[in-house]
Amino acid sequence: MDIGLTAREVDHARIRTRLLRDDALQVVMQPSHPLAEQARTSITDLAAHPLILFTPGSATRRLTDAAFRVADIEPMVMFEATT
Repeated sequence: MDIGLTAREVDHARIRTRLLRDDALQVVMQPSHPLAEQARTSITDLAAHPLILFTPGSATRRLTDAAFRVADIEPMVMFEATT
């Protein structure tokens, strides 16, 4: 193998990784939602609201779960979508 792409971090002595792109997670909501008027939304803001997230194991869900873990917050998952 010469080169590959992955959404997961790789920790292996014989593999080197480089960040190709730093994607931002977007919060999606109705215009009438209480958080819609805020210029920025934090993980702490989201903790008080039921969330629709991707299924565990998906790249987006891993990023989301990591952000909640760093903030020491358990998300209130209402529904898990596949795609």
